[in-house]
Amino acid sequence: MLFIALIVLVAMSLAGVALMRSVDTGTVVAGNMAFKQAAIMVADRGTQEAVKWLSDNSGGTTLQMTNTSKGYFSSRPPGAEPDWFRPDSWTESVAVNGGTPDASGNVVRYVIHRMCTQPDAAYNATAPANECAMYFPTGSGTTGGSMAASVVAWASCCSSRRTDTRNGIITMAPPPRAFIDVTARRLARIAG
Repeated sequence: MLFIALIVLVAMSLAGVALMRSVDTGTVVAGNMAFKQAAIMVADRGTQEAVKWLSDNSGGTTLQMTNTSKGYFSSRPPGAEPDWFRPDSWTESVAVNGGTPDASGNVVRYVIHRMCTQPDAAYNATAPANECAMYFPTGSGTTGGSMAASVVAWASCCSSRRTDTRNGIITMAPPPRAFIDVTARRLARIAG
């Protein structure tokens, strides 16, 4: 009888250890998921700041010119895509909140690239020839952003005109838009 009680005691001890390990593993997984979600939310803040800057500066010819103090480049990086894990790839980026860490010790930086081959030129510049990754909006639009500076330039260079011969109506498509690439990075302080 004593022997059976000892076997049951060992089995219960093993079950208790297994239960503790599974609870501990669940806590670690939940902690990792919370850390990952917090990292995504913090990096998203950098993206939101970049989009706000783009929105605030989308009128006129502002986006045709590089503005390194705001982390904006009017052309894509020359050569191969930078290694965004290297600190020297972030020397001309903008730190959200002036680089002040948030409550969790995170610092967020962003950089914006207009997807064009030539810096400081309109998307449709011919000297030198500028090639931009473009999309064409389907609704009505106006000039501005990285587009031509006036309605006349837009109407003469880039619109598609369609005439309805029955009613004599002329419609014009909005100008194409250059793609923009926003890259955000979260730097965390690791306590140790």
